Amino acid sequence: MAVKDASEFNALRQLQTDIAKQVVLEDPASEVASIGAVAQSFDESFVFSSAVVVDTLMNVIDESASIAKTAMPYVPGFLFFREGPAAIATVEKLRRRPDVLIVRGCGMNHPRFAGLASHVGVILNMSTVGVSKKNTLR
Repeated sequence: MAVKDASEFNALRQLQTDIAKQVVLEDPASEVASIGAVAQSFDESFVFSSAVVVDTLMNVIDESASIAKTAMPYVPGFLFFREGPAAIATVEKLRRRPDVLIVRGCGMNHPRFAGLASHVGVILNMSTVGVSKKNTLR
């Protein structure tokens, strides 16, 4: 998804607004027995994603990885559109779905309350926690 002009960014902003409206800010309905994490790194052309699931004693019970071609360059506030598809593919490859997923990226601490973790949680219908390097709320 190579974004070329302002109208395409407006469409992405609208999608973020729609995602933010779908975020549920409640604790998971059941006891947390497993915790997952997903993180990405990238070079100019590819996104590398890895995920792990651990039990409450931190024993690894599943892991997966994916590589995807980048669809757009990094644009602040639009990380999901660069890294999200790889993160989702990696989590979907897990044999054990975690009860909660830690995502390296913003969740609600995003200018439109729809960071990478929010998108992943809504799309995969799972509890997510976004962990970012800094608070981006203004």
